[in-house]
Amino acid sequence: MQYDPILPNGTEQGWQVFRNVPGCRWYDPHTPYGFEFQALDDTLFTEILDFPVGDDNRFTVSVGDRILGEFGAGDSVDFTSLFGSGISNFKITGIDSLFGSTEETAFPIQLAFNDRYGSFKMRPFSQESSPQSVPESTSALGLLALLSWGIIKAMKIRLEK
Repeated sequence: MQYDPILPNGTEQGWQVFRNVPGCRWYDPHTPYGFEFQALDDTLFTEILDFPVGDDNRFTVSVGDRILGEFGAGDSVDFTSLFGSGISNFKITGIDSLFGSTEETAFPIQLAFNDRYGSFKMRPFSQESSPQSVPESTSALGLLALLSWGIIKAMKIRLEK
């Protein structure tokens, strides 16, 4: 149940760790904007079964650099059908408000694993530390300028003939 989630067993270097917890249950990290999930041992995430119900109702799910879309309460994300197997890492961002009245119930999420029990850790992050777009490199701009110069030069040579 969303209002009675399984809490972390401990923390390791900024990660909240859940060891040997049952699958298909609700889990809750403390987070201001988003969080990253990382599977431990032989665990793989096979599905996000549900998202919390509340005022904030849309969350972005991504795996690596691939954004899977926006999801909310009642939605699920089936990693096995999308990737052909379970995955070991994913992120949820776009969390604008917390859900529970206590720190322990701030943002619960329901997960399924490749086995009945699994181990994973989650790390909260702020918007400032979330992935940022990378500006165009100067080498790409230089290549574009060189290509433009070459085209202009070729056109001048053709006009002179």
